[in-house]
Amino acid sequence: MKVLVRAFAKFRDIVGEKTCFDLKEGSTIGDLLETICTSHLGLKADLFNSNGTIGDGVTILINRKGLEVPDPQKTVLEEGDEVALLPPFSGG
Repeated sequence: MKVLVRAFAKFRDIVGEKTCFDLKEGSTIGDLLETICTSHLGLKADLFNSNGTIGDGVTILINRKGLEVPDPQKTVLEEGDEVALLPPFSGG
């Protein structure tokens, strides 16, 4: 199945603005993030905390809605889903 990933700010510098990933049926957000980090080595340190959880302030959207389940291994993706990765923002 194909999933479109849109990356923003510093994540865009690493992954590119839009990238399509081909995953097995039943893949989760966790599987997608692992695939992205394997092909874009600089992303893992910015995307995850040292304990392996999604980093503080990192926002993940699926089809323009926030990730509702905190465990990315429990959120199953479907064909054609669009996943957005947004790094923490600062400033005011």
